[in-house]
Amino acid sequence: MGSRSSRRGDKILRSTGRGLGAVVLGASVLAPLTAVNAAPTVSQRRPAGNPVLDWNRFAGEAAVAACIAPMDDPLHESRMYALAHLAMHDALNAIDRRSRPYALWTHAPRGTSADAAVAAAARGVLVRALKGLTVPPQSCIDAGVASVEAHYTATLRMIPGGAAKSEGLALGRSAARAVLAKRTGDDSDTTLVDTAYRQGQAPGQWRFTPGRPFAFAPGWGRVTPFALRSAAQFRPEAPYALRSRACARDLAEVQRLGGDGTTTPSARSADQTETALFWLESSPLMWNAVARRVAVSGHLGAWESARLFGLLDAALADGYVASFNAKYVSRFWRPVTAIRLAGHDGKPAHDRGPDLDTAGHDPADPRPRLGARRRRRGGGRRAGGLLRHGPGALPRVQRHAGRSQ
Repeated sequence: MGSRSSRRGDKILRSTGRGLGAVVLGASVLAPLTAVNAAPTVSQRRPAGNPVLDWNRFAGEAAVAACIAPMDDPLHESRMYALAHLAMHDALNAIDRRSRPYALWTHAPRGTSADAAVAAAARGVLVRALKGLTVPPQSCIDAGVASVEAHYTATLRMIPGGAAKSEGLALGRSAARAVLAKRTGDDSDTTLVDTAYRQGQAPGQWRFTPGRPFAFAPGWGRVTPFALRSAAQFRPEAPYALRSRACARDLAEVQRLGGDGTTTPSARSADQTETALFWLESSPLMWNAVARRVAVSGHLGAWESARLFGLLDAALADGYVASFNAKYVSRFWRPVTAIRLAGHDGKPAHDRGPDLDTAGHDPADPRPRLGARRRRRGGGRRAGGLLRHGPGALPRVQRHAGRSQ
């Protein structure tokens, strides 16, 4: 029997599955969850008393300092968050087993400091992940690492010395090593900026976006997922046929609403512009901030928070893997290309309009296009259903040599 706090956490996680899961995951879902015997949850009513919330915020600050957030590299950002929170989860789980571990199967000595374990687990993963980045300038990477180290030093000063602290630090380091080892060979070192990527020439085929002569992360769809059986497990439907009415309708809508209102006309309202600009922020950074508010308002303790963020960030990371897999399989051109080449696609209804200059980031997005609506509808619904199974365990997944089994 769980406590009232445990049941409250279960309710929060179910509502989070319906809300965050349905919107964030796109084509990705978590693998089925299997409950284990859960100990009563200890709630922390003050954010400062929950080390997982603290290190979730510190991770976001480090990502911004390292120049991978809020918009520059959500791929490595989402992976870094997932690794850090899975390590924190496993460290806490070794102190008090409440769910299936992700990578570290051990039991800590009685009295081990949870604060020290969380700090060491997060620091061990974040520093390693940041130092492994290749695209940001070295000054950005150094700033990200310095941010983590400063928070780590300040955190350790507040933890009383003694055996409990020492055991906690050793446990956290073990959790970080176990999670990082499990992700070795996951293909996340793939090239992000590929100027030699082969472009399409036929109507509907993707080619470099105007002003961005490269393909962004064409190999990210081959990164090993955290929970999906494969990146193609929930691949969305193919894009609309170029000669279809649906394609003509969507093209006309983008042309009517997508302009910047200055260089090219737009019928977009001020509210629509504000909404579009809101969604430009990095999904990992934004949804972790949303989840922090969920955790605080629901009075989640460290264990509940660790599982919440572990599920969320593994799902976010898998969402990017699945999305990029689908994009570079379909290799469908972006709206800016379709509009500029309208009339050359064999569809008389596709009249060429003025070159599109948009208020958003779409023309500068160096990736193939694939409709997000159907990805969210299919993958998000499944994700919400899976998350509603409750706070029993993290996804049960087995990896070997960087490949799913």
